[in-house]
Amino acid sequence: MAEPTEPAKSPEEKHHSIARGPQQGRPRWVKGFMFAAAVLVAIFVIVHLGGGGMGSHTP
Repeated sequence: MAEPTEPAKSPEEKHHSIARGPQQGRPRWVKGFMFAAAVLVAIFVIVHLGGGGMGSHTP
């Protein structure tokens, strides 16, 4: 007797059937590092647009 076969799945169905585990996407520490870097860049831009920072380097 032949083994039962699963019906063919579309790529979307295959994607949804995959269990989401820790291997999917970026690790948490990478997300945290990117968030911290974005905050530091935002602070740098705000300080310099506000006229502060690097005051000793202006002519």
